[in-house]
Amino acid sequence: MGAADLLGRAFSLAPDLKDQSPLLFAYLDRADIYQNLAFKWGDKKSFAMGLQNLDLAKADYETASAIAQKLDYAGLARMIHDFLSEIQMHRKLFESQERVYSAAARSRIFSPKKPGDVLVTEHFGSEKESDPGRLDIVKTLNESADKQREESGLLEEGVRGAFGSGMWHAMQGEPDAALAEYLKAVELLEADRRNLRDEKSRSTFFEDKIAFYYPAISELLEQRRFAEAFELMERSRSRAMADLMSSKKVALPRPEEQELYGETQRLRAEIGLLQRKLFEYRTRPDRDGFVSEMKSAEQKIEQLEKQDRNVTAEMGQKAPRLRKLIVSEPVSLDRVQQMLRRDECDMLYYLALDNMVILWHIGGDSVHVRNVFLPRSQLQAKVTALHNSVANRDAKFDETMARELYLFLIQPALGWVKSHQLVLIPHAEMNYLPFAALMDPSGKSLGETFALSDAPSAGILLGLKKGDPIAKGRLLAAADDFELPDAGREVEAVAAFYAGRNKTVIEPLITESDVKSSAGDYDVLHFAVHGEFTPTEPMLSSLKLGKDAHNDGRLTAAEMFGLPLGKAKLVVLSACQTGQAEATRGNEILGMERALLYAGANNLVLSSWVVDSASAALWMKTFYREAQQKPLAEAARLALIEVKNKYPEPYHWAAFRLVGK
Repeated sequence: MGAADLLGRAFSLAPDLKDQSPLLFAYLDRADIYQNLAFKWGDKKSFAMGLQNLDLAKADYETASAIAQKLDYAGLARMIHDFLSEIQMHRKLFESQERVYSAAARSRIFSPKKPGDVLVTEHFGSEKESDPGRLDIVKTLNESADKQREESGLLEEGVRGAFGSGMWHAMQGEPDAALAEYLKAVELLEADRRNLRDEKSRSTFFEDKIAFYYPAISELLEQRRFAEAFELMERSRSRAMADLMSSKKVALPRPEEQELYGETQRLRAEIGLLQRKLFEYRTRPDRDGFVSEMKSAEQKIEQLEKQDRNVTAEMGQKAPRLRKLIVSEPVSLDRVQQMLRRDECDMLYYLALDNMVILWHIGGDSVHVRNVFLPRSQLQAKVTALHNSVANRDAKFDETMARELYLFLIQPALGWVKSHQLVLIPHAEMNYLPFAALMDPSGKSLGETFALSDAPSAGILLGLKKGDPIAKGRLLAAADDFELPDAGREVEAVAAFYAGRNKTVIEPLITESDVKSSAGDYDVLHFAVHGEFTPTEPMLSSLKLGKDAHNDGRLTAAEMFGLPLGKAKLVVLSACQTGQAEATRGNEILGMERALLYAGANNLVLSSWVVDSASAALWMKTFYREAQQKPLAEAARLALIEVKNKYPEPYHWAAFRLVGK
C-alpha cells in the first residue's frame, strides 16, 4: 500500500504542483490498486465489485494517459495504452466467468447424493474453444503482443504474447503448438522471478500472473506427462516461502540474524496496515473530517520507515546474502513418491481452477490424476458454507455440505489409497476447509477414518521431518488461565508426560521476552494462550503473552520469523484462530503457519477457529498421551475420536489441524 500513501500525498498537493509528474504516477499507482482489488473480488466471485474496480482503474489510467500526452511522455503513454488493453481483457474475462458462475448456480449437478453423481474424467482440456468471450480475450492478447513487438523491435513476444498464442493454437485444435507457447510463457515468468531480490517481491509477483501456469499444466496432464505437470504445479505455489526457507541456511545462519529478519517483517507489516488505513481515509467522500487521523498515520509511517531502514542496514551488514534470495528448485514427483513410500502414507494434491478441480492421488508406487467437475465458484460457496457451520458454536452443522465435499474431493481417489495416513496439499479456498469434518456416505468423518496432516506444498513438506512420537525431549508449556479457564489444567496435564523435563508457566503469564530468549532450548513448545487473527494484515496476527519493558506482549506472526525453533519437533498453539491464514493467488500462506515453519518448527498443531476451552483441553490431553508412542498424525486422529465421543458437534473436534508429516 505504499502506492496509496504516495498517491494520497500527490493528490493533496496537486493544485500547487508545477511538475505534474508526481500526479501522473499517483494516478498510475491508484489504478494498479483498483486493478488488484478487482482481482480479489473476482476470486471471491463478486463480479459486480470486480467490474466496478476495473472501471475505477480504467478511469485513472485514462487520466494518467492524458497527463502523459500533455507532458509528451510518448513511451509512458504507449505503456498506459497497453494497461488499458489489459483492463478490457480482464473485463471480458470477468463477464465470461460470471456467465459460467450463473449457469453453475442453476445446475443440480453440484448437489451429489452418491459417488456416481459426481462427474469425474481423465481429460483436462485442449479441446477447440468457441466461446466468443474467450476469442475476444485471445484477440486482445495477440494484438497487444503485436503492438509491443512493433514498438520495441523485439523478436520475443513476451509472457502475454506467448500465452495468447498458446490459447489461439488450443482453439484451433493444435495442442502441441499450444503447449510449446504456454511453456514459453512460464519460462519467461520464471526468469523474471529469479531476478527479484526479496521475499516480498516474490510473494506478490504471482498475484496477477498465476493463471499463466494452469493451461500448461492441463495440457501436460492431457498428454499424461505427469512428472512434468507435477513439477509445474509445484512451481506455481508457495514458491516465495520455499525460496526463503532454502535461503535461510545460507543467509541467516545465526539466531540474531534471524531475529533481525523477523523485525523487518513486523515493521513492514505495520507499515502496510497503516498505509491501507490512509488509503481508506483519503478515498472517503468525507475525508476532510479525518485530517488528524491521516496526519497521525503519516507520522507513524515515517517513524516505522526510519526504523525499517536502520534494521535493514544492520541486516545488510550481518546477512548480506539475504538480499539475493536463493531460487529453490521445485521438487520432483519421484522424490515425493520416495518420501511417501518411506513414511507409508498417501498424498492428495489439489488444484482448483475456474471450471474444475484437478485431484492428484500420489502413492509410493502409483500416481492417478482426475478432473472433478466442480467449478471454483461452487467450491468456494461450499467451503464457506461448511466452514461457517462448524466454526460457530451456535450454528447448525451443515451435514449435507460435508457429504457433498467428501464426494467431490475424497471419494474419487479413495480406491487408490493404501495407507492409513493422508497428507493433504490444499489449494485456494481449500486452505479454509475443515477436511476432518467431511463425511463419507456412511456418516463417518474423514478425521476418524484417516490420520490427516497438510502442508502448503510438496516441496515445503519434503523439508520437514516425520512426525514421530515425542516421548523424548524437553517441553516448554505456558497457559493463560485468565483468558482460557481450562488452559491451566490443560498445560498441567501435558507437562505430566515430561516430568522433570519441562518448564511450565501458568501464573503469571509467560512474557514475550521469555519466549523469544528460551524457545530454542526445547523440543516441544505448547501455548494455551489467547490468539488473534488479523485479516487485514495476517502477519500481525498474534499470541497474547505477558509484556515487560522490552516487548508489548503481542507475539506477532512477523516476529515469529525470528524465533530459534531449529530444535523444535513440535509447536502446538492451543489458542483461538492460530491456524487461520490468508491464501494468496499464488497459494502463499500468510500467517503464523508460514512464520513458524520458517523459524524451524517441523510439525505444527494449530486451531482454525475460536475453540471451546474444555474440549480443547481434552483434545490436547489425549493427543499428548497417544503421541508418546504413536506418530503425530495418528495421535491427532485418536484425539479427535475421544473428543467426538463426548462432544459430538464438529465445532469441538474438527478445529485442530496438523501441519507437517
